[in-house]
Amino acid sequence: MQNYYHSQYDNQDVYQEAVYQFHHECYLKLVMAFDRLVLPPMNFSNTIKAVISGIHENALSFASEEQDSLTARLEKVQELCSQVYTHICQINQKYAKLTALKERTAFRKSQETNAAALLKIFRKAQNYLVRLNWQDEVIFPQESASKNISQLEKARLALTEGNITDALKALYRVDNNMYAFLFDEEVYYHFTEYILHQPKDRLMWGAGRIMHHENLYGIVQTLKQRMKENTPELDGEIRRLEAALRRQKAYYKDDLRYLSSSVEKLSAMLTELSDRLDS
Repeated sequence: MQNYYHSQYDNQDVYQEAVYQFHHECYLKLVMAFDRLVLPPMNFSNTIKAVISGIHENALSFASEEQDSLTARLEKVQELCSQVYTHICQINQKYAKLTALKERTAFRKSQETNAAALLKIFRKAQNYLVRLNWQDEVIFPQESASKNISQLEKARLALTEGNITDALKALYRVDNNMYAFLFDEEVYYHFTEYILHQPKDRLMWGAGRIMHHENLYGIVQTLKQRMKENTPELDGEIRRLEAALRRQKAYYKDDLRYLSSSVEKLSAMLTELSDRLDS
């Protein structure tokens, strides 16, 4: 897919009838399977589990209290999500056993509110929990700042050791700062603003999914010049990286607070739905 998909090579020459047939049959069977259900089979616990794993894998010591508090809330919501999914399965199984058209129609009618509630929760969960990084990879809200902090720490350490090359390698991985290595400043700002300030009527992919940006254009250019010096003075660049780290750490804590608030909202919606499904 990396070589062909959405490229000039994605043409009739790479068409494979067996693959084409498989995709049509696969998605048709999925549609037919969903059509036989009265409630969408949404197991939100999988997403919550992934959020918890992301926090554990990228845990940062300066925010341990916030991380622990959020994880505890997420674990409770994960249990609630499992309960909701159990109810969904039970209701779908009950619907599958009905044979009379009148009974099936009445049963489906009785579950319309619950089906709509599930779709609403799904939409809210996507809005609350799904973000993109600058490479269009799907991430959770706190992951961007967490990974930026890791790379900025590497860059700062490298500069304290006088290693400009390794510092630049780390800065290359912060947000979209690879553009700072490849393009003029005008181009860099154009693509940054292009993402961060999309007009609402443009409706492009990922609008509003990238929340923060660390502008390292200036320091990248300065360090590239410092590489030409025999004994470069790097104290100023180290201070600028320390300032960037402070900003990213503030972003990280803000993202944790945002997640905590979002999880509470999801929990309230799931609790209301669970009570209805259990009645």
